[in-house]
Amino acid sequence: MNLTRRPRAHATALAIILFMLGGLLASVAPSASAHTDTKAISLTNATTQSGRVFRDAVPSACGTPKAYPGGTNGGTTYNYSTSTYVAVATGCLTVTRVSADCGDATTDSANAHVVLYGGAYNPADQGANFVGDQGSSNNASSFGVDVTAGQTYTVVVSNTSAQANCSVQVKLEQDPDTKIAPLTGTHDTPTLTLSGSDANTYQCSVDSGAFAPCTSPAKMSGLSVGQHSLAVKAVDADGKVDATPATTTFDRCDRAKPTADVAAATKALKKAKKQLKAAKKSHQAQKIKKAKKKVKAAKKKLKAAKASLAACPA
Repeated sequence: MNLTRRPRAHATALAIILFMLGGLLASVAPSASAHTDTKAISLTNATTQSGRVFRDAVPSACGTPKAYPGGTNGGTTYNYSTSTYVAVATGCLTVTRVSADCGDATTDSANAHVVLYGGAYNPADQGANFVGDQGSSNNASSFGVDVTAGQTYTVVVSNTSAQANCSVQVKLEQDPDTKIAPLTGTHDTPTLTLSGSDANTYQCSVDSGAFAPCTSPAKMSGLSVGQHSLAVKAVDADGKVDATPATTTFDRCDRAKPTADVAAATKALKKAKKQLKAAKKSHQAQKIKKAKKKVKAAKKKLKAAKASLAACPA
């Protein structure tokens, strides 16, 4: 949903101050981080395959799916090894080859290549389930792919120029994915439930104001009556912030008036009933009739006041 900017400069400023100073949000126990996963993949005594994925020097990028670059050296035998990764969120996954020590190389080696598959890996059909690859074979080089939460992916590392023993480290990172449970109706203190895959804390912005630390559930107090907006970014334990905030709108009402109306209507009804009781004792038809009308009117007002109060829950 789109954020809605309200033309209430003073009210919005006050709301943001209250939000940051305390009190808008109740705390909730944080969850542990899991968005960064480092794989140690060994090509020592690894399984062998014929041929490998062609390195076209074009790393995959999120938002632009890369076509399988084809295979090469079909008659050559290479070592390969695999590891699995389960996506914690739907969105961009960044894969980085942190290091590769192959043969005599001690700091960097071009003799290893990282490829990601969306499911099982079949060395006899290396194009099947292809999602993306490193393009080149240098340490610290990264590539991005779009993944789906809960789906299992296969990380494949293979040699590129010779069948050699290697120790490779691959890091997989995902931004936390933020969600806000929709809030229907109007509330005196709107309370919104925040969630996010791998969320440790949150950053919130009310009515397009500055983002400030917050937690879930988010209790919105001190705001003016009417519609407001909320944007939330999940932050994981490593400090990684969701680059695409979740947004929603909500409505605030004021229980003060309907609460006072209920009290006044209740008092008026008691008074009308007392007058009716006195009229009945007098046995005067006109007084009884008039008192009954007052009781009926008082009951109607009380019913309406209670309905207004029910329409603005706490």
